[in-house]
Amino acid sequence: MGARFSFVRTICFCAAVVLALTSASAELKHRTEADDSTEDSREVSTGTISGAGGDVAVDGTVNFSFTPNTTALWTFVTSNNGNSDPYLWLYDADGQLIAQDDDGGEGNNALIIMLLTGGTQYSVLAGFYGNGTGAYRLNVSSSPLIVDTIPSAGGEVNVGGMSHFSFTPDTTAMWTFLTSDNGSSDPYLWLYDENWQLITSNDDGGGNRNALIITRLAGGTQYFVRAGFYGSGTGAYKLSTSSAPIERLPNTGGDVTVNKQTTFAFTPNTAAMWTFRTSDNGDSDPYLWLYDADWQLITRNDDGGGGSNALITIPLAGGVQYFVRAGFFSGRTGTYKLNVSGSQLSTDTLPSAGGNVNVDGETFFTFRPNTNAIWTFVTSNNGSSDPYLWLYDANWQLTASDDDGGEGRNALIIMPLVAGTRYFIRAGFYDSGTGAYKLNVSSLSLSVDTIPSAGGEVRVRGQAFFTFTPDTTARWTFRTSNNGYSDPYLWLYDENWRLIAEDDDGGDDKNALIVRRLTGGTRYFIRAGFYNNEDGKYRLQTTR
Repeated sequence: MGARFSFVRTICFCAAVVLALTSASAELKHRTEADDSTEDSREVSTGTISGAGGDVAVDGTVNFSFTPNTTALWTFVTSNNGNSDPYLWLYDADGQLIAQDDDGGEGNNALIIMLLTGGTQYSVLAGFYGNGTGAYRLNVSSSPLIVDTIPSAGGEVNVGGMSHFSFTPDTTAMWTFLTSDNGSSDPYLWLYDENWQLITSNDDGGGNRNALIITRLAGGTQYFVRAGFYGSGTGAYKLSTSSAPIERLPNTGGDVTVNKQTTFAFTPNTAAMWTFRTSDNGDSDPYLWLYDADWQLITRNDDGGGGSNALITIPLAGGVQYFVRAGFFSGRTGTYKLNVSGSQLSTDTLPSAGGNVNVDGETFFTFRPNTNAIWTFVTSNNGSSDPYLWLYDANWQLTASDDDGGEGRNALIIMPLVAGTRYFIRAGFYDSGTGAYKLNVSSLSLSVDTIPSAGGEVRVRGQAFFTFTPDTTARWTFRTSNNGYSDPYLWLYDENWRLIAEDDDGGDDKNALIVRRLTGGTRYFIRAGFYNNEDGKYRLQTTR
């Protein structure tokens, strides 16, 4: 069925889990294991790398603090005796994973080459991908930046591999940076300010795995553009830089004529189901992209509107700015119309305690849960339809979506929700499906255990929820440790159950890892479980 709201991760569970969770007696609890376990319980020690780099000996797994003394391309490379398989992770000052590598170096050594900002603190985790152990060396060194120049009026340059460019626009405008390859590579773009502070980055916003950045830049101000690949990809491609005014769509919608690639700003006057539809004479192949106010891609479409026309239908929040990019999928040209229209969102009300409702086609519901709990939304069909569920917050921001996480082709969403808070549920189909089905809404007893304020280690079986109030403001690490047979996942929420961070495989051997700066004395929630329908036992370790 193609890409399905890829910017939101779907929470899926198998049929057996669905049955267990929706039973009246179901409760989410973790089991305390008293038996000895073969799970990996290696300690993570800490260290510091000099701001000028250097060579350090590593035994096991070490988390290094590193504040480079200059803005440069920094290289992190391990050197072993061939008997171990080192792995490297690099995190920014907020604990967000920037890069990781296993075998990019010689043999099975790890290698990361990354542009880092002088005077900014980073964290380097040196360890192993699996349950390996051993001693090895980690070398950290810098090399000067080779920076080419993009003309102040923009233009097109050829790129091979990774390149850095200086760009001083001749005018204050909305500037577009777009890669164009032959389909064999996957370019990535990073945009920095004059102090090499990251402004934004993009991977696949340009369609066909090309990168796209559109942002307002100040004339006469220096910026830097890094063009390369997210991972270890290689290849040749073009980078085009151009400025263009952003046109405005009326906040009530309407018809506009498009004869070239055009970007529109759109601030709908009301929360509604908004439709963006192209209409051409059959000689062109229009394409539509929809972005949020931060230029993060929400969704896109090529031929959903019949023939070769594009169609996007989506609920949008009133008074919130979006951007619509109207163009062509692959170098085509032509003239067509873009029609934007909104239809009133008619919402039914789900009982605050949940229940069963019958759905025919597509329906929107308002839901205010009566308790803080884990809420389950699951469809039940007769096997002839393919329901889809979307969950939105009070501002119509998409929180979660699912297609086939339930039994058969039914949809399933399981999320912690806050009592008395308004949510919206869209029950329907991913594309143009039809049919009748039931929607069941139920709550699970929210059994929350406590992690000591100084951190510690707990054993988990299946899925569990924890509350954590750190004793000090610091960078805290949440790490799972399994026996290699399960795939743990971690979610971190603030005190209002808003998702802060999540991770699947940031740790070694399919383990989850979150490193985040937390405020001492503030309550957080941790959800430990699995991304899909797995089960198993593992450890959750919390350290700073």
